[in-house]
Amino acid sequence: MSDTKTLINGVPETMLQTLYARAKESQKEKHCIYDEKAIEIVSKLNYDFSLADKDKRYGSFYAYI
Repeated sequence: MSDTKTLINGVPETMLQTLYARAKESQKEKHCIYDEKAIEIVSKLNYDFSLADKDKRYGSFYAYI
C-alpha cells in the first residue's frame, strides 16, 4: 500500500468504486469474474473503502460494469 493518501471525488471516485467491486468479487471463493489487475491496483492504493463495504449496492452487480 502507498503511503500517499488517494484523494479523488466525483466521476473518478465512482470509477474507483467499480474497480474495488471487481477486486472484491475476484477474491471470493466462488467468484463470477476474476480480475487480477483490479486486485493488484486496489492493494496498492491508500484509500478508505469502508463506505463501499457498508453499501449493499456495491455487491457483485457492480463488478460486471
